[in-house]
Amino acid sequence: MRSLDPRTAKTRARGRLLPFDQCTIGVAREWPPHWERHPKGDELLHVLEGEVEVELLRKNGRIERETVRAGSFYVVPRGLWHRPVQRKPVVMMYVTPGAGTEATFEDEPPVRRVRRHRPSAT
Repeated sequence: MRSLDPRTAKTRARGRLLPFDQCTIGVAREWPPHWERHPKGDELLHVLEGEVEVELLRKNGRIERETVRAGSFYVVPRGLWHRPVQRKPVVMMYVTPGAGTEATFEDEPPVRRVRRHRPSAT
């Protein structure tokens, strides 16, 4: 294996660079808006150039947003729906758990049904 620069490396399908410890290491330069989650582990994002806003759907249904600028890392917790939104031309490296990834290209975040306790009728 030789060293590579993720800012200029030629990538495979969907930006994939190489496998690593049951994960995929890749580089994203452009991507369609989408929500995704990784039930098998955390995802690591590293913005090399540009800026990304990460939208994270918390278990309570609230959306949290954080801007990740060039040089910064962001860890997406296991199993949470999220989407990175490009704010400027961007080069972003990612390390994603390989198995079980789910994605949707809908505008709205996937909504989980929240179970509400119903009092029993007496």
